Amino acid sequence: MTQRVVPRMTFATKDVWGWEICCMCSKTLFLSVLWFLVLPVVLVGCGGNTTIQGALPPAPGVPTTSPTPTPTPTPAMASTPSRFVFGIFNFEAEGFFGGVIDNANGKVTPAPGNPVADALGQNMVVQVLADPKGRFLYSLNTGARSFGIQLGQAGIGAYQINRSSGMLTPAPKQIVFSVPRSGFMAIDGTGRFLYQLDSAGIDIYSIDQSNGRLTLMTSTAPMPAVGNFSAASADGRFLFNEGNGQVEVYGIDQASGQLTVAAAPISTGGSGGPMAISADSRFLYVANSAEGTVAVYSINANGALAQAAGSPFATDAQAAGMSLAPDG
Repeated sequence: MTQRVVPRMTFATKDVWGWEICCMCSKTLFLSVLWFLVLPVVLVGCGGNTTIQGALPPAPGVPTTSPTPTPTPTPAMASTPSRFVFGIFNFEAEGFFGGVIDNANGKVTPAPGNPVADALGQNMVVQVLADPKGRFLYSLNTGARSFGIQLGQAGIGAYQINRSSGMLTPAPKQIVFSVPRSGFMAIDGTGRFLYQLDSAGIDIYSIDQSNGRLTLMTSTAPMPAVGNFSAASADGRFLFNEGNGQVEVYGIDQASGQLTVAAAPISTGGSGGPMAISADSRFLYVANSAEGTVAVYSINANGALAQAAGSPFATDAQAAGMSLAPDG
C-alpha cells in the first residue's frame, strides 16, 4: 500500500492556509491518515467521494499485507477521476469554496459563485460530505455564537452541485437541530439515504433524488450508536459505526433505508477513531487515534468483520481523519 501526500493546495485566488489537494485516480491504492483537524474538504466525481478533515503531513507507511476474501456482490471500481473539490477555510466559516480539478495536472481553478454562503448562517463546519454520484453536498454544522448572538444554526446544510460547473445551490430545505450534534454523517452507496447520529440513536434521512432535499424518516427499529464515527459501504449494503474501540455493523434495507444489526461488535484493538472503506466494499480501515495504529478488516458477505493478520498496524498517533483513493 502506498501513501501519497500532496504538500500544498490552493483554491485559485483563495489560498486555504497553504495546502493543495488533488484527486488522482490511478491504479494505486492511497491510504491517507490525517493527523490534525483543521478544515473539512471533500473531493467529488469519482462515482463516490473522499472526505478529508485536516492537514496531511508525512506519516509512516502501512504494511502491504492484506486479507484476500472475495465477498459478493463486488461492485465495479470507480474509473472516472474526481471533477470538483469543496471546502471551508476558516474556523467560523461564512461559506464554501468550490474548485474544478484539471485531471491532466491536478490544478484547481475556482468554481462559479465562490464563496457560496452557508445556508445555516456563519458556522463551525465539522464535516463536508457528497453523495456517491456527485450530485449533492451536505455539511454538518455545529452552529456559532458570539457574545450571546446567534450567528449560525446547528444542523445539516444541503446543496445541489452543478455537474458541469461545480457551482453550489442550496437545496429547498435545510435540517436544523435543537442542540448541536457531533456524530458524523454517512450516505449509503446508492445515494438515497443519509445517516446521522443523535443522542437516541441513528437518524435516517431520505434524499430527494431531484434536488438533494433531506426528509427525516421514522426508524422502524431504532439502532443505538456506539460512537461518533460512521461509514457506509459503496455497495449500499452496510453501515459501520465506531466508538470507544468497538465497531458495530448494521445492514441497510436498500428499499427503505432501515437498519438492522448485521453482526456482533468487534474490537479495534485500541481507542478507535476515523474509518474508511475500500471502493469495492471488501475492506474496512479504522484508525486507533490514541495508540497510533490502523486496524484492518475484511468485510464478509453478511457484514461480519474479520481482522487481518498483523492488524492493527503502526502509524502515528492523533489521526483525525482517514481517506482512500476512489479507484481503490
